[in-house]
Parts: sequence; structure tokens; C-alpha cells
Amino acid sequence: GVTYWYKSRWANGALVLMDKSLESTVLALSYVKGFENGEALDKDGTGTPQGRMRSKFDIEIDNSNYGTGVVQTKMLGINHLHNAGFKGENILIAVIDDGFNNVDKDLYLSHLFSNNKIADTFDFQRNSQNVYDVGGHGHAVLSNIAADGIVLGASYVGTAPKAIFALLRSENAPTERLIEEANYLFACERADSVGADIINTSLGYKGYDYSPYSHATTDMTGNKVLSTRAADWAARAGILAVISAGNSGTAGIASPADADSVLTVGAVTAAEIKVGFSSVGNAFDSRIKPTIAAMGSGVTATYYNPNTMVSYLGLTSGTSFSSPISAGMAACLWQANPSLKNMDIIDLMKSIGTQENSPDKLLGYGIPKIKLANSGEFSSKIIQPVIENTFLNANSTRTIAQVKAQGINPVSGNITTKVFIDNLLQTSPRPYLQRHFEINPDNLDNDLTAKITLFISQTEIDNYNTENGSYFDLPTGNTDGPGISNLRILQKHGLSSNGGNTMADYLGVTKIIDPVDTDIVWNVTEKFWEISFVITDFSSFFIVSENSVPLPVNLVSFIAKPEFSGNLLEWSSSVENNVSHFEIQKSDNSKDFKSIGKIFSIKKSNEISHYSYFDNLIFENFVSFYRLKMIDLNGAFEYSKIISIKNETIFGANIIENPISNELRIELGNNLIGEVNIIINDISGKIVFDNIYDYKNNSLKINTINWQVGEYILNIYSKNKTVSKKFLKK
Repeated sequence: GVTYWYKSRWANGALVLMDKSLESTVLALSYVKGFENGEALDKDGTGTPQGRMRSKFDIEIDNSNYGTGVVQTKMLGINHLHNAGFKGENILIAVIDDGFNNVDKDLYLSHLFSNNKIADTFDFQRNSQNVYDVGGHGHAVLSNIAADGIVLGASYVGTAPKAIFALLRSENAPTERLIEEANYLFACERADSVGADIINTSLGYKGYDYSPYSHATTDMTGNKVLSTRAADWAARAGILAVISAGNSGTAGIASPADADSVLTVGAVTAAEIKVGFSSVGNAFDSRIKPTIAAMGSGVTATYYNPNTMVSYLGLTSGTSFSSPISAGMAACLWQANPSLKNMDIIDLMKSIGTQENSPDKLLGYGIPKIKLANSGEFSSKIIQPVIENTFLNANSTRTIAQVKAQGINPVSGNITTKVFIDNLLQTSPRPYLQRHFEINPDNLDNDLTAKITLFISQTEIDNYNTENGSYFDLPTGNTDGPGISNLRILQKHGLSSNGGNTMADYLGVTKIIDPVDTDIVWNVTEKFWEISFVITDFSSFFIVSENSVPLPVNLVSFIAKPEFSGNLLEWSSSVENNVSHFEIQKSDNSKDFKSIGKIFSIKKSNEISHYSYFDNLIFENFVSFYRLKMIDLNGAFEYSKIISIKNETIFGANIIENPISNELRIELGNNLIGEVNIIINDISGKIVFDNIYDYKNNSLKINTINWQVGEYILNIYSKNKTVSKKFLKK
């Protein structure tokens, strides 16, 4: 009396059709452990069916003929991948959805059939191979990745138009029933069986027609819900699972977006601002969700009208579409970097996200962007597979350097990257590695910001260590911590005076950059060092080390004291031979220091010299770390000891929903007296807001709709209290 339907290797189970009266008989079988969810997977709802979750469907469709989807593609820089020849070729993408109605008739997708790009189809709702007569959502989702054509003059190209596809139906659109999670599991296993590299899931599971089956927010732990486990099993099999975060806004993500080994995608507008409906994370166990974000509002997709038999373009919205856009990007990246594994691709997309260093529950690591670090013959490492043994070739078109736009004034446009390798190690005006670099954008505006990665060989370091004179040795291997700590980047601003390539040829201002030790990494696979650091302005870069002869400075004291509206730093010295100035540096973690000020030496006699510096940018209940960088007239320097100070809670002040969009909402504590003065500065220190309020309630709203995207500092002053807080405008 039991009918076998499907089996699952991953879950070690089977889906069967049976009468409830047989429940005890089946449970008594020696090889049956129990039922998923403790009872039947498919159960009729009581009352009105909820229908599909919004995360599974487009929110709105405009059937007019719109554009080519260029915004959603260029936002991520996928056009650069396409231009470099990476369009997802030989990458198999399984799209699991509600069906693919009329895909076989859509002219924008006809190349899939003429080029034999459909590897598999299956409908788990009906146990059938046919998927082309039901479900329009899957059609639109597929087109975001696969479309490539011109119909009646309107062209549209998806994000991975040369990929191979498996089209799998797990969903029944009119209802929301728990059995769909089992179908999703079977679809994931089938994707694995046909060799899928990527699974796209523009689906979500939380509320069901039979409400006792609905999942709670506390179930979103990454390992509980059946569909979540299915996505993680797919990841364990080596598949990259790309999953929409859902359209539930502040109600949070749904399964399987909470899975711990998947790429969960939120949605932004064309202006790169979070869409209100995009589900807010994090996972219940506090893991960052979503992982990244892509365009999910006003997205172009293809459709087919069976009455007129015409293919057309339409605009649609939902995280259902930010997911396939990202899946196509991942396919192109994987084609470009075939040695990477699924989790490496996730890490890569996080690393090029606009919020790489400050992920949040709204957009995760931000919008992943491919930015060409090249001009002409020089190619970015991100989009070019490394060719063995070309690293040491000075004329190589690959693996020269990597430029990643970030910071308050991110670089854009073409960037010319040059590498010079001297025949002999140069020692004038100081020893530096034989391999050095010149990196300049076409746009030479001041204060352009980016993160640079330089690639050097161990042989070049060994040559330096034999000729470095009074300077410290660089690392002799990847376990040489002191050698790694000794490494510095000498940056010469400005262009070479005569087109030459030595340090002496550059007449610009010299700056010494001290990379974070953890950003100096030995690449075991490629057999070279990767040295990453953040810059302001471009020019030439030379790799050097610190002088082993100590700077003649004798600090008598160095302390920090809390004051009314900041921290007062005081230090004194008894010896300052040949000292130029003191650079005051600050950190919030005792490792990554930034310069906050400079004071020149006043030492003129044998008396003790006293100095002070006031830091008014402090944050309540926060520890600040300080050190001095003591620099002599020749550019050599050394650091003082690190001191710290904790600024206790000054008064309660909270920023609601940080990052903000078009409004800053502030909640104030109850221990203020009288008026409060609110001053807001941008990251450069410019005042963008200054107003005085008579403190009568504990909430304030400030319109920020015309403010630039970036980081700001909120300063609140009252007669008896003061506080500063950072926030981000998206």
C-alpha cells in the first residue's frame, strides 16, 4: 500500500505516498528511522491558502519593451568579464524554480536549444521530463543568466549566456506546502548527478498553508530546515549554491538563504541603494546574511506571449532576480579561475564587495564589482587565469598587480600598470627590491583611493637580504614573522622625471606604507608573495625594509588622559638627534593604525621636551589605541610603545538602522540637560549639518536625501555630556 516516489542519497531517505493508517506499520520497519517533520510532508491548509512567498515571485512586471539590462550587468562589472572572453562557457548551472513555461519558444533563449545547452530537465511535482508548459517565474529567472539575442531591435544579454543549464521544477505556484522542500532536496541531488557547478535558487521557505508547518525565525540557524540542509549538502558536494535572500524586509531571511555554505543575495536599486523589500539578516546564529547584493529593482527579463507568439522584454523586481544575476557572474569568474573551488568563489565575490571591510545585515559584503586594474596590455588578476611561469617575466600581461577600488574616493576608469625588474639590486638612495611598480589611472585627480596588491618572488627577497646593508632582512619564508613585520612599501608620488625606472628618477613626495602583517601572504599555489595595502593617490611603489640602526629618540613618557570632549595625549623626550617630526597614529584594534596628526620636533637643548595632541574624535564605551611614529630628517622612523584608553559611556545615543538611506534617526538618553548641539562631519572633516535642539524628547530625525554616499561622524554636545558616533550613508 506504499508507493515509492523519489529517493535521497544525501538525506538517506525516500519520498513515498501512503495512507495515514499505514504510519505505524512503516515506522515498525527495521530500516525506517522516522518521518521528516514527525508527520506527513504534504498537508492541506486550513482556511485560505497563503500562496507563494514573495521571495519566489517577481513583485511587479511592466510589459513594455525596455532596454537591454545594461545597468544590472555593468553594476557588477560583468561586461569586463564578457569582454575578456568569460561568458560562463562550460559551466553547468542548475536553475531550480516553479517551471519554465515557453522557454523553448523564447527567441532570446533559442541559442540554448540550437547549441545544445540544455543538459537536463525534470519536473519533481509531476515526475516528468517536461518543464516548458508551466511556471513563468523560472522563465524570467533563467533569462537573467542565459538570454542572448535581438528581437524586433531590442537586444538583451544575460550574465552568463554561454553556460550550460539544467532546468528543474520543484515548486507548485498556487500553494505553499512543505513537500516542496523535499522536492528541492531531490532537485539539488539531480543537479549534482548531472554535474552542476552552480545552483540558482530564487525560492524561499518560511510560511505554509498549513500553519503548524511554518518555520520560525529561530529556525534560521543554517542547519535545521530541510531545504537549508539540502543547500549545504550541495555545497559539500562542491556545488556553488546561489540563493535569494527573500523579499520579507525586516521580517528576515527564509530557508535556504540561512545555509552556512551558500552565497545569499540581497537586492539594491539601480542607484545601488538597498531595496526596502530585500530581506534583512542576519541568520539567527548571527552569521552575516545576506552575503552580497545585486540589482533587484527594475531588472530586465525576457518573456513570451503565446497569443501573439512574440518574445519581449519587461521590467521586474525582487531578490529572485538579484540571485541569478549573481549566479551568472559567479559562472564567468569560475571560468576565468578554473582552479578555484565553490567556497573560493564565494570568498572572491566577498573580497570585491563594496562593503568588504564592514559587512552588515542589510547588504552583507556589498555589491561585488569587477574593476579593471589595467590599460592596454596589462590585465587584472581578478579576471585572468594565472599562467604558470609568467610571473617573473617583466613583459608579462598577467599577474602584475591588482587594484581594487574602495575607500571614500574610489578610483575608476583605465589604470596603467607597469612592472620593472632590475638586473641588479639597487641600493641608492636606499636598498629596494629588484621588482618595483608604477601604477597610474587615466584620471589623475588627487586623493583617489584603492587597495593595491603587489606580487613578488622569494628569490627577489633573498637577493635583497644579501645586499641590504644596515636595513632589516625581509622574510626568508612564510613562517618568518619578524621578516614579514619588517616589510615596508616606499611610495613615490608623481611621475618619473625622465621616463626612467629607478627610485632616484621620481621627484615626488616620498611616503612609507606599513602593510598590516596579515596582508603579507605567501601564495602556496602560485609560489609568490602577495602584499596588500590601502593607498591614497597613485604613483610608483618600491619594496623596502626598516633601518636596523635605531632612531636617536629617547621617550621619557607617553600617556593618554580623558578630557571633556576627547583624549589628551602627552609625551616628552630627553634625546631627539636629527628628528623631523612625530606622527600621531590611532587604532581601534591595536593592529591597524591610521595617522591622525603631526607635530614637529622642538628639541633645541639638553632639556626635556614636552608635547601634547588632543583627539576629539572619540566614541562612547570604546577603546582607543595610540602610538607615535618618530621620523628623522632622512625619512627613517621608529614607533613608540602602544598605549590605550577606554572612554566610558558618556550618554546614551543610538543611530537607528545604520547604514542609513534618506533619513538619520537618533535616539537620545534621558540624562541630558537643556539644549543639544548636533554637528555632523563627513569623513574629510567638512561640516554637513549643524543645528541646536531644545531637548524635550528622546528622538530626532534628520533628512539626508541629498547627502553623498559615504561615512559620516555624528557629534552630540550638551551642557554636561558629549558623544561621537560613526554611521554610513548608502
